[in-house]
Amino acid sequence: MTDTAKSLAPWALILGMLGGCAANPVVPGSTAGKAAPRDEVTLLDHEPRRPYIAIARIEVRGAANISLDTLLEEMRERARRLGADAVLPQERRHSSLGLEDNPWTGAYEKTPEGVVPVIYGYAIKYARKL
Repeated sequence: MTDTAKSLAPWALILGMLGGCAANPVVPGSTAGKAAPRDEVTLLDHEPRRPYIAIARIEVRGAANISLDTLLEEMRERARRLGADAVLPQERRHSSLGLEDNPWTGAYEKTPEGVVPVIYGYAIKYARKL
């Protein structure tokens, strides 16, 4: 092994490990991806009293003028595709990213106000249904 290869080996190992940290919406050890999509997913406004497990963290972004109801429906649809029983929105904020995806052109465009709404939440499955 050359000196250059020896000096780069630790960096290659570190970069390889960091690659495993890429964004993944599924909670490790969960059942996400194994369950069939559901017909109905409940949109919760508080944490359920029944035991549950979070199977995925969901992030939904909208255009600057999109309604909260539209974002929540998108969150519910994503949870449904994962086979969740319910979705638990946790946090609502506005991102000052200033870009939004234009579905007609497929390109990113600057938002009028430079602020887009973002909702974070969890797709959950009740413990008895795991």
